[in-house]
Amino acid sequence: MTSVIAPIPEVFQNDKVSSFKSSEAKSSSNVFEDHQDVQETATTNGAEFLPCRARGMPMDHNIHTAYFEIHKDTLHGGDLVCSYPACHNTGVRFLYCKYCNDAISRRGFKIKHAHDNCGFSGEEPGSCKGEAPIISLSHVKRRREEVKYTMTKEAFVPLDDSRTSASSSNFLKGEREGNAPQSMDWGTKEQPEKGSSRKVLRMKELKREWTRLLEESQGHTDSFEAKRKRTKWLQRVETVYD
Repeated sequence: MTSVIAPIPEVFQNDKVSSFKSSEAKSSSNVFEDHQDVQETATTNGAEFLPCRARGMPMDHNIHTAYFEIHKDTLHGGDLVCSYPACHNTGVRFLYCKYCNDAISRRGFKIKHAHDNCGFSGEEPGSCKGEAPIISLSHVKRRREEVKYTMTKEAFVPLDDSRTSASSSNFLKGEREGNAPQSMDWGTKEQPEKGSSRKVLRMKELKREWTRLLEESQGHTDSFEAKRKRTKWLQRVETVYD
């Protein structure tokens, strides 16, 4: 089965084409090998033709048989259809850049050839005059600000009011009863273990114990029993305030 080749435009029929931007005319095979370095364009009957640079095509896919036809009403970002049947059947691979006046690969087109205000296919084309950056810096900056705002918003998610009020009421209740929750650690280095025989003395009990020891030590402060009780009391006090 032989493939049907699209008719060659009149401007491409001669090997020597004066309207090409390349310095010299090349044969079909040479042009196919070096087509990536050549930006040939030709105009006839108000239509402009751009060569197709698709990869993986047969050898006869060259500047004479594979081209895109560009008209004045072709929009920036519009689909370009290759004249070569096998290339055409693979789908649309290239889009038209009105600013660069060239066929651009679909992949990454909107990032590398956005040109800020230029419209895309189906939209009203904007101003494409002057030098525009290849990458839209305003788009990148705006995207970074959106990501930064989203991350900041997620980092400071407020707690549920019911959970906050319940936690506060539980802490106040435990403080009134003299046993604040262990999660509210106000600087104590050691907490009494469950089932331990040590007794954590409160302020009133400490004062009462101190008064009793002072009364017992009157007149015999140097006795061994008084020193032993004072030592024991000091150890109990240090246990609380360590």
